[in-house]
Amino acid sequence: MGSFAQKAILYKVDSCVQDSLKTGIAMYEKMYKKPWNKLNLAVVVEERDGEFDFILQEHSNMPPGGILDFIKYSNRLLLLDKNIKLPVLLSADRLSEGIREDRIAFIPLTGYHVKVIYESGQQKVVHAGLTF
Repeated sequence: MGSFAQKAILYKVDSCVQDSLKTGIAMYEKMYKKPWNKLNLAVVVEERDGEFDFILQEHSNMPPGGILDFIKYSNRLLLLDKNIKLPVLLSADRLSEGIREDRIAFIPLTGYHVKVIYESGQQKVVHAGLTF
């Protein structure tokens, strides 16, 4: 019998996206009156037609299992700086076995939203703010 741990998959974004997501983190810190590392934050990443949507979410009110287990075991992280790495969720994760067992119909797309386009080969933030 053997087991292995999946090496972390790190996602990197340009500094403008990092800064926008850090603004969202600061908003959650103020809202919950906790430092970011005491919050349960994750980032849902959606890609359509070469554009990216990053939705920063605080998930402490979610029931055990399903998405929380997936966040714990998927080992995908968005690197914002050397100290801040946030778990990554994709909308396709709803097809994963654990989430399907919990009968979760979709990955929520609410929270602090950062929309990114590519302009001249560089990432550019075109929207940042709350979406509910």
